[in-house]
Amino acid sequence: MSKRVYVYDLETLPNLFTATFLDRDTDDTVVFHSNQDDYIKNLITFLNTRVQGLIGYNCIAFDGQIIQDIYLGVCRTPQEIWRRADFHIKNERNHYYTLFVRHLDLYLVNHYNNKNRRTSLKWCEFGMRMINIEDMPVTTDTNAILSYNLNDCIATKRLYQLCKPQIELRKELTVSYGIDFMNSSDSSIGSELLLELFCKFTDSNKRSISKLRTPRHRIDIKDIIFPYIAFECKEFNEALNTFKQGYVIPGSDTPLFSVNYNNIKYTFAAGGIHGSMLNTTIKSDDDYIIMDCDVISMYPRIMIENILYPEHLDESFINILRDNIVNVRVLEKKKPKKEQNKVIVDGYKLAANATYGKTMDQYSWMYDPQVTFTVTINGQLMLAMLVERLSAISTIIQANTDGVTVKLHRSAIDEYYKICKEWESITKLELEYVEYKSFFIRDVNNYISVTTNNEYKYKGTFEYKNIPLHKNSSQSIVPLAVSQYLLHGIPVEQTITNHTDIHDFCIGVRAKSNSWYELKGVKSRYIHERKLSKTVRFFISTNGSVMMKHYSDGKVAHVNAPLRSGNKFKYRLVTIFNHYYDSDNYNIDYSYYIYEANKLINAVQMSKELTLF
Repeated sequence: MSKRVYVYDLETLPNLFTATFLDRDTDDTVVFHSNQDDYIKNLITFLNTRVQGLIGYNCIAFDGQIIQDIYLGVCRTPQEIWRRADFHIKNERNHYYTLFVRHLDLYLVNHYNNKNRRTSLKWCEFGMRMINIEDMPVTTDTNAILSYNLNDCIATKRLYQLCKPQIELRKELTVSYGIDFMNSSDSSIGSELLLELFCKFTDSNKRSISKLRTPRHRIDIKDIIFPYIAFECKEFNEALNTFKQGYVIPGSDTPLFSVNYNNIKYTFAAGGIHGSMLNTTIKSDDDYIIMDCDVISMYPRIMIENILYPEHLDESFINILRDNIVNVRVLEKKKPKKEQNKVIVDGYKLAANATYGKTMDQYSWMYDPQVTFTVTINGQLMLAMLVERLSAISTIIQANTDGVTVKLHRSAIDEYYKICKEWESITKLELEYVEYKSFFIRDVNNYISVTTNNEYKYKGTFEYKNIPLHKNSSQSIVPLAVSQYLLHGIPVEQTITNHTDIHDFCIGVRAKSNSWYELKGVKSRYIHERKLSKTVRFFISTNGSVMMKHYSDGKVAHVNAPLRSGNKFKYRLVTIFNHYYDSDNYNIDYSYYIYEANKLINAVQMSKELTLF
């Protein structure tokens, strides 16, 4: 029998061990559990004779460690396996670094182990609209646990299918460079690929270079500001002086302050400059045009054009980044799509993007936080220079990290490009342009934009499709209805009441270690309560129950804010939907979703449409 690749999941309880293996390419399932005769022997035989590779979620840090322990004879009984599971949870540094079965860990591929992206499989199941997203049942019933195992395997398999493009790129990079990239995040691939190319072109020892670091205890900002940074207006000069008087202690809070310029509040922060009109609808017309300019590859380009590199390296780092990565990729991108080398186009992009982020990573060979802050602080100030210059001929709509959007008279378009070209000559950066028809803005992170080519961008609370799984895709019917109204004039009531996909009405919440959810309802004359799972999927309904959130300090809050009804408050009711069921009438409380949609519409129509002068 030929070996196969399996998606798998384990459960370790004091008195029960279960393992479910789901064929990656078929629906064939193999299960083992501690109530079977010779289950350990049969499991090891299965792994040796029928398994080519294993796919899991957070499997390298947990499931794979248990499999390795069982294979090596470290544990046999459910009690021993359970103790080893607890050991691996508490002692990550004692993990096996090489597993006897080749693993693909989707948790690592998607970088969900990063603190800013940390995501459970259950939350992925919510985003993927799985039939069942309930937590493991509190039971030792073998069939119930195996059913839970299988559900997680099905979810992992679906996630694998969604990750196919990332996995294929990792395969190609692994073959091309002889480095195992299969369980690496994008940033780790970029860092490792850049290290490989750097050592190749400098004839350096990879092991020696990978150990280098340049720690900084204090960075005086006045020493890292580029000499060409200059302003005419008082407000941005104040920002420049504030920076010059400050310093950064790597690892602590970075400078954060704001200035008001021409009725917009600009915030200077670690991630870049942010400023925007608020609660506004802006449209182009026969007289006025909306233009956006973005810096191409802003952070890598700042490093290249200003010859910024970690102090423990040398200028060859920048030369390699420019000549052997960025420029090579640019040439490859100019080829017809079918002729492009994916390793260069996608892999070199990861390498270029990794340069900035890894300079702030103390575990990286590129670590030098002075490079990080030189890039980000000057990047903000350079963009502020562009804002100041464009303000002379236009109205700024927003500035956000690497771009500026303005509305200006069509007669000023030549002057607009002239200003941008002058800015490019000063900064040595390159801009790319997009013309828009309309902007519907709540704030800098929440808006809808429409280009003249009818390309739509939905940002923040306006997003309703293709939302990354680590984000929250709750009640996507609301931004869908809002976009239909703003872009096509369709009443929100029509979109919401005619919509039939129940998942678009669903809301997801996650309990943390210091909280839990509880359902309260009234039947006859007594109150019944039910503690819910950590991940809860529900929708607002007309005949459900009240949902509460409890905190370990004793605080209790309603999940949905109360509505005033006369002199009294009433609470929205919810129906738990962790397990999908089909219905001709879900008793959806449409009034809630209509209210939320109108609230969002009002947020972009509170002020009159923007006019100039």
